[in-house]
Amino acid sequence: MVHSLTNYHSYFSLHTTADSNASASEYNIFDEDNYSSYASTSIASPDISYDSAAGRVTFHSAGIYLAVIDTPVTVNGQCGVTAKIKINGTAVYTSNNLFAISSADPFTYSFQTLLDVSAGDYLEVTIVTNNAKTAIVENGTSLVLLKSNGDYGNLQYTADANAAGSGPAEFALYDSDNGGTVQSTLNNVSFAAATGLLTPTNTRTFLMLSSLIVEAGTNGEVVHKLYANGSSLDDMAGLITSYEPLELTYGFLKSLTGGQTASARAIGAGTLTAQKGTSFTLFDISNKGTDPGAFLSFTCNADSDDLADGDDICFDSNKWTSYAKTDRVTATGITYTADGGTFVVENPGKYFILWQLMLGTADTGTRTISVKNGATTIYSAPMHMHSNLDPMEKTTCLIVDA
Repeated sequence: MVHSLTNYHSYFSLHTTADSNASASEYNIFDEDNYSSYASTSIASPDISYDSAAGRVTFHSAGIYLAVIDTPVTVNGQCGVTAKIKINGTAVYTSNNLFAISSADPFTYSFQTLLDVSAGDYLEVTIVTNNAKTAIVENGTSLVLLKSNGDYGNLQYTADANAAGSGPAEFALYDSDNGGTVQSTLNNVSFAAATGLLTPTNTRTFLMLSSLIVEAGTNGEVVHKLYANGSSLDDMAGLITSYEPLELTYGFLKSLTGGQTASARAIGAGTLTAQKGTSFTLFDISNKGTDPGAFLSFTCNADSDDLADGDDICFDSNKWTSYAKTDRVTATGITYTADGGTFVVENPGKYFILWQLMLGTADTGTRTISVKNGATTIYSAPMHMHSNLDPMEKTTCLIVDA
């Protein structure tokens, strides 16, 4: 999914190009003091600033901001990894402990939520293990912030839900029947706790983005689904063995008519438990109803062929024997060419990119995930594949000047 920010969104994008030092204590992942040799790339509107010496991002304009964090983490044993987003030193988002083990790292984790900030507030992101094991955040660790100028809705578990679903029975996340503590942040979007549904008041183009942190009563595949108006739009799968909790993030653009519902759902081989930090967001990409000048979003309908060793372009139709996709919105201002897998923007500007990659049936080993502008790599990160754990998901989120 790609859309242009034009001139009405405040924005910030940061990603590291070096690995941090190892630490068993909670530490700020964007503080240069936690690196032997810190290096990063950032882009920002004038009203957001970053101080690498303190690891702080400061907001100079009040508002509601979408925050997306992605980090590959390496540990020196087996442990849980917790992430926190802090405003002025106080945690406003805390994930559950996510599984990590040195024989299959780096594990890549994604977290997202909406933040309500005042001018002068500062943001920090930290991680910590749940025992004496050390953790390293690897290159490609990223933070993206995007200010809302429209409608929005966010639901977040701040305490674990109860086990729900069984066998083929899927369930709606945030449904009060499943317990847990749900925090909501809403504007022109209503939340029905009895059903777990969000309902926009106005017709808008929304980024639908869901991050599921989940444990299972039975090992097997977990399917994470996005729904609109009672119908399944698309889903992604992950595999739970003894390596849990698992994190799965999925999102794309979707035009919703006022009064239509939206929800995030899950289904597993047995019961599933949504964990603290699970979050579902509807984020209106418009400026009070006026869509940006360029946007595009689609999902692939089938698995690719086996990819050869070397560099493979993800959305190149030549990697599929039978290639097909579903457009989530009508593309505007961006031309996608399936033969070669390229995206060309019609006008220069700042572009928000969300790429979600599912890899499966692969040999065990580490891959490198890259975004290129022409022949120039502008983002890269490691992703470890393990044959006993696939399919595995990698979220890439960044803002680029194109």
